[in-house]
Amino acid sequence: MVLASPLKAEPRWKPIEAKSSEETFKPQWKIVQPPETPSQGPIWMPLIPEEKKHKNKKLIWKEVKGDEKSLAPEEAELTVTEEKKIQVNDNQQAAESGLRWPNGQLMSEEDQIHYTTAYSRGSMIQIGDTVYPNLGFNALQRHPESWINAAIIAIDDSRVTGSVCETGDFLDSCADALLETRVRLWNSPAFSFDLHWTMHSLSGEGSPFNFTVGDQIFGADDEGTAFGDGQSLGFVLSKNFGKTFGLTFAGYRLFHLDEKTDLPRNFAMFGTKVFLLDNSLEPPIISLSLGLMTDVFNTKTNIGTIEYPEYLRGGLYPSLFAEYFDPDTSGYVYYSDVAGVSSAFVCADRSIFSGKPITAVTSDCLHQVYIGPIASIGFAPWPWLGMYAKYGGTAVDLGISIKPFKSIPWTISIEALNPIKGVNEDLDLSFDFKECRNRENSTFSDCRTRVGIYTELAF
Repeated sequence: MVLASPLKAEPRWKPIEAKSSEETFKPQWKIVQPPETPSQGPIWMPLIPEEKKHKNKKLIWKEVKGDEKSLAPEEAELTVTEEKKIQVNDNQQAAESGLRWPNGQLMSEEDQIHYTTAYSRGSMIQIGDTVYPNLGFNALQRHPESWINAAIIAIDDSRVTGSVCETGDFLDSCADALLETRVRLWNSPAFSFDLHWTMHSLSGEGSPFNFTVGDQIFGADDEGTAFGDGQSLGFVLSKNFGKTFGLTFAGYRLFHLDEKTDLPRNFAMFGTKVFLLDNSLEPPIISLSLGLMTDVFNTKTNIGTIEYPEYLRGGLYPSLFAEYFDPDTSGYVYYSDVAGVSSAFVCADRSIFSGKPITAVTSDCLHQVYIGPIASIGFAPWPWLGMYAKYGGTAVDLGISIKPFKSIPWTISIEALNPIKGVNEDLDLSFDFKECRNRENSTFSDCRTRVGIYTELAF
């Protein structure tokens, strides 16, 4: 059909007779061009393609002028059918590049998700059916099949001045160890929530780890806290976003059950991203974590302070300021009005570190703790071996971890604690004038570098 301007001459249509009288009469029409007039406007005509040659093509209408009667059809770049074919091909290509079973068969979409989603089992990372060792901080949501994990942290006593202890000695009276346990209280696709329980003393009187070698009794005559002292409670709330990223908000050792704890009360908010380095069932992975934590101290990285309420204060946090504002002559005691281990630095930064006397501050500074960044990066080339660097807001620790058994979620890590000089000037000064006085305090020196053992079992 040809349309002319409504004010111009209209087209006339003439029927064409069928070729045979025996055939059913089906009139066909052809266009007869209207007479030209000086005012004749543009004529619009469809570009009619041949049905077989251009099937499923999109038609485009265009303006023609004068007596132009035959024009080749202009086609869209892609037909709807072609677009669907390309989309199917793209999806098929993406699927074919996914994970496959050992026999080469492509996994289903559900299995693809299962074998590329990362969860935590305490410090360990589980992806699919594979559990990787400790790679530093871990903010991933608890694995749906995991209920409890328990860790023992032991530190040698090489930094104690005047003792007979040596680097790597975990059995003498000045070695340190604690138990950290996380118990699942809630776990759903939305989030996981754990109770965090700490027992600070694993040695001393009553310890099941006491034993005798020859005439020497190890552990029974340890000074300080008895076995089971220094208990505290906290929480860990974690949520995954996507398959390989998680966020955690935690409060560690918030509520002391006795007056035998000198560990900080830490609030922490941090995230962990896991990178899968290939499309195998047990790929090498990189774990990257970053966040903030309270009650850490490093002049170079502190970003501010936070004040703890009265019910979150108290601990074995001795300092010049604790004695000044809450004097006690009985020695190493529990200071009920001190918020944490960094409170003394908050007071010092506002007084003696600024060239002012102690009287320049009030006891309010003891109610505050510093906030600083924390970070870690870990690499596991295989599921049984990992290595990591961890900055806990105070110093950098370097570690290597192994998972001895493929089917048992148990990891063992050996860490070099605070080995690098220059990360924290305040800590370096403390080593020079206290722990390592008259002893070498260079990077990786025998004095400043303590050895830690971290072992964890998850169920």
